[in-house]
Amino acid sequence: MEVSDFSFPFPRSKGYGEHTVVTNLNPSQEYLFRIRFHRSDDVYSAWSPSTKAITEKEPYYGENLHDAVSQQEFQEIHNVLQSG
Repeated sequence: MEVSDFSFPFPRSKGYGEHTVVTNLNPSQEYLFRIRFHRSDDVYSAWSPSTKAITEKEPYYGENLHDAVSQQEFQEIHNVLQSG
């Protein structure tokens, strides 16, 4: 498994309920995430234990069906129609 270490910059704000959205992930891929806290006095907590997240397969769209029909890719037409 390939492991990359990322740090996401968060805007400094006060209070609870901070969150972020991680974008540009690959479909059907396993990712491990950890967090740590940064206090206002520039002290960092220890890293949390890792938690695993697996992205879902990218959904099909009308464009996928159009491309499959125009290229006469019958298996792909079947896959798009069966995806719901």
